[in-house]
Amino acid sequence: MNRLSPGLCLLLIGWLVPASNAGDLELLQFAKPIQRQPATEEEILAIPLDADVYAATQDGLADIRILDPARAEMPFRIERATDTTVDTQRRPSPSAVRSLVTNETDNSIEVLVELEKEAPAADGLTVITPLEDFERRVNVFGSDDGTSWQPLATDAMIFDYSRFMDIANREILLPRNSFRRLKLVIQDVVDEDTSTLMELTRQFAQSDETQRTERTMVERRPLRIDRIDLWHNVPQQRIKKTVRADYPIVEFQAEENAEDKTTIVHVRTRREPLVQFTLETSSANFSRAAVVEVPSTRGVTVTWTPVGRATLSQFRFRDFQREQLSIEFAEQRQDEYRLVIANGDNAPLAITGLQAQGHVYRALLLAAPGADYQLCYGAEKAAAPRYDTAAIDVALAEGFPPVAAALGSQTPNPGFGGSRGFGPADWLDSPVFLGSAIALMVAVLGFLVFRASRHIEPMEQ
Repeated sequence: MNRLSPGLCLLLIGWLVPASNAGDLELLQFAKPIQRQPATEEEILAIPLDADVYAATQDGLADIRILDPARAEMPFRIERATDTTVDTQRRPSPSAVRSLVTNETDNSIEVLVELEKEAPAADGLTVITPLEDFERRVNVFGSDDGTSWQPLATDAMIFDYSRFMDIANREILLPRNSFRRLKLVIQDVVDEDTSTLMELTRQFAQSDETQRTERTMVERRPLRIDRIDLWHNVPQQRIKKTVRADYPIVEFQAEENAEDKTTIVHVRTRREPLVQFTLETSSANFSRAAVVEVPSTRGVTVTWTPVGRATLSQFRFRDFQREQLSIEFAEQRQDEYRLVIANGDNAPLAITGLQAQGHVYRALLLAAPGADYQLCYGAEKAAAPRYDTAAIDVALAEGFPPVAAALGSQTPNPGFGGSRGFGPADWLDSPVFLGSAIALMVAVLGFLVFRASRHIEPMEQ
């Protein structure tokens, strides 16, 4: 039996095993000094990455190294920055309606609501009504004794515009107060709703029309209130919340697609870890479906894959203003994006700007006092390092807070030595090499089959 020689096995293993990352330092093109405050003892530095780093690094940030003054690698850990925040959660404030007084002179009603004995003071209220397509102004007053009333909300608006678009508001926010009684004065409690149908009466003499009467039906609608809910806000502490930052857009350009009735906004960035776009527009009173797309390349074909969807809207009516101009998506690091806005038969939006928001990544480094460090980055072939970061983890677990640092200006890495050359890993990625290897294997197998066939004795007849 033929066997591969040990020398040939070692040679093949040498070709097939990728090179280690021991020489990756010379592949890193750029460097930035780490700027820190003077320190007299060890500390954990938190170094946020910036646009220069994102623009030059791999998707997984494997091509980042931190060097000490002797240009030796320092262990560090990259993490998504988080922060502890205090959020609020809405809780009910139990209450009961004590009285309702109608005033037909000015077409208003007064509703007296009283908090239960142990109920917290109200930070707001919600008017629950089944009525649609309405608009009412409400004044809210507060009192402790039911005699002296202090204004809490003046000309607050509750409304439902569902006939025209999906927008409604039945809530009224109140300033911080300690009142146990609230009085709501609702104006124009009975309105007139014009029917969409018209009554038509025609009179004829013989075959000629002699008179035509058109009459529009008007319905008087009282504001039906099912209940009034009072509520208060309770602070809730979140342990961690992902930090976001604004990142500049390199450029954007909007073009209209008349055939598809869409507006396509082409966006270029510096590969920051983005999660949201926010549209700036001078248009008002609109609601449009929008999609964020990223390019997917297969060979020479580029297709666009949706990663986020939202309905963009902006309403301005009298004193009421509401907008939702942001689209969120899963974190992406792309050079180019597309924002596709569906216009239908409406005029395109007047787009005046675009903002981008994304996550913040930072490098955590256990730094010696008085030492200057340098962050080097930017190599297409660099492999991810595997450092022992147990000391950083223990220090964080013991409650030592990271100290904020910053990156200086980008300069060429003085240790940059150019490409590593066409090494084993590159050979494995080469179509020429793979094709040649397959051809060689076929030839070897053919030769072995030929040799084996010569040793096969012909079968006796």
